[in-house]
Amino acid sequence: MGKICPLIFIPFVISLLVAACDQRQAYTDLGSASNQEAVDELPNLLVQAKGSVQIRREGWKDFLPVGFGALIESGDLLRVSDGSLVSVFCGSDSTWDESLIELSADGLEHGVPCRSGRPPRPWSDVAAPRGENESDIPFVISPRNSALGSDRPFLRWNEIGVSSYTISIVGEDLQNRPPIVVSESEIPWPGEWPPLEPGSNYVLIVDVGGIKSNDGNEGNIGLGFWLLPDEEVQRIQALEEKIRSQNMSAEGTDLLIAELYQNNNMRAEAAQRLQSAISVQPSAAMWLKYGRLQLEIGLPGEAIQAFNQALSVAKADGQLEIEAASLIGLGLANRILGDEPAVVELFNGAAVIFQQIGDQNGFSQANELLTK
Repeated sequence: MGKICPLIFIPFVISLLVAACDQRQAYTDLGSASNQEAVDELPNLLVQAKGSVQIRREGWKDFLPVGFGALIESGDLLRVSDGSLVSVFCGSDSTWDESLIELSADGLEHGVPCRSGRPPRPWSDVAAPRGENESDIPFVISPRNSALGSDRPFLRWNEIGVSSYTISIVGEDLQNRPPIVVSESEIPWPGEWPPLEPGSNYVLIVDVGGIKSNDGNEGNIGLGFWLLPDEEVQRIQALEEKIRSQNMSAEGTDLLIAELYQNNNMRAEAAQRLQSAISVQPSAAMWLKYGRLQLEIGLPGEAIQAFNQALSVAKADGQLEIEAASLIGLGLANRILGDEPAVVELFNGAAVIFQQIGDQNGFSQANELLTK
């Protein structure tokens, strides 16, 4: 796979691991609920949406189109046209034995056939920039800001048009993982490296001609990764099997497993699942989810690409809510990159759309973001 290089002393190793540890603790605190059911609860989602389906949320002036992957809540009204096929996954049922419900395609208004379900996630305020934005600076794509279920994760970084990269892992477990030279920008876990160990923090370093990925430099917050304990992995795998037992499409299964992974801070593996689902169902809602995840991971450039895709699809389909949400995402990503004039324009654009559809919460949020 690669050529082993002499061990390289990395002067900022301590700051990398301290930052990764701080971030892991922050996300662990966010993911720890007073009861386990809150962690396992998923949102109510449209896991099948073929044909014409519309939604009207509380306070909205009218029904708007909605598609695969959209989150629905108690109080929403759904209308499915004749000949369409729409199914809802109810995330509040912790057993998920009978949580897949097909809606009647009769053109009438129907309430959400679920209990509460997990509410929408707030826009993340913990996203970190990747540091340098120049195309010739290496940065880690995956894994970063992530818990892992696999002790031999796939490794990815940006392609910058060079013939070779030197990669290494900095870890608290003090295992010897010598730097290796590879020609690709994504590789499976090197066979010559020992696997990750639970309880340790890690950072992937990519070196190109002495220029190292600076994702862990002081000022950035914990862009490393860590392996979940065996009991946590087994718990998540058991829940994943319950999801797989549902009679739904492969892309619907990928969507739900991605949501499960995000519940447990497994952002790297959630991103892979969302990519798989998007390859089959590139809906506006799915691109929006992927952009939000990239923002949380700390990759604003990649988030912008996804939000622009969501914006394009939403405009074409008349999905005004997702159009406005995509503008919010673009504004947050541009704020991280320091383009404040663009931020103001994007948040104002979102506020106008939210006001147009009667979404007071969205309108208030857009205005609050303008003042931060």
